[in-house]
Amino acid sequence: MCFRMPPISERENYLRTIEMREPEWIPCNVSFLQPAWHKYREKIEDIILRHPSIFGEYVRGSRDFNNFGSRRRGHIYKDEWGCAWSFLIDGLQGQVRSHPVEDWSAFQSYKPPDPSDSIGPPREGSPPNESWIDVKKRIRDRKERQNSLRLLSTRLPIPAATLSSRIQELDDRLDHGASSARRSNRYDQ
Repeated sequence: MCFRMPPISERENYLRTIEMREPEWIPCNVSFLQPAWHKYREKIEDIILRHPSIFGEYVRGSRDFNNFGSRRRGHIYKDEWGCAWSFLIDGLQGQVRSHPVEDWSAFQSYKPPDPSDSIGPPREGSPPNESWIDVKKRIRDRKERQNSLRLLSTRLPIPAATLSSRIQELDDRLDHGASSARRSNRYDQ
């Protein structure tokens, strides 16, 4: 008779992960940048829907492939800290071009933002995309579904040993599309 330990909880697995005590799976978040969504569209949806254990819940058609939000080429965004962000490529992170403490003499008079004045959690290079009320509701809903570890990350409930093969499969699918595009453009130049 073979004795098997009962499966561990998400909390226990998370603690094992951060304490480097051999977790049963690797908690992680796998996502695509907006320019990839813009280019590959439904192909990415197909991959996500085929692998719910990696990507979680997803509804076909719920993503706006053309929405780059504030991360549009040429857009300048000034964040709550007073930093001005410039965006060179649609959908990709911008660069800080100026900030309120250009030299040490400005440090004494600089006033950081008051967190109680913000409308939601700050995002790097973009305005908040959800209110504090929405954050509180999302956390409460996830706790009620007993999935509290997904507050900050996505659970990848597969053994660590099979992670690389799943990522390789995804990589092969994306490479196949890219190599097909390179072959079709080879003689266009």
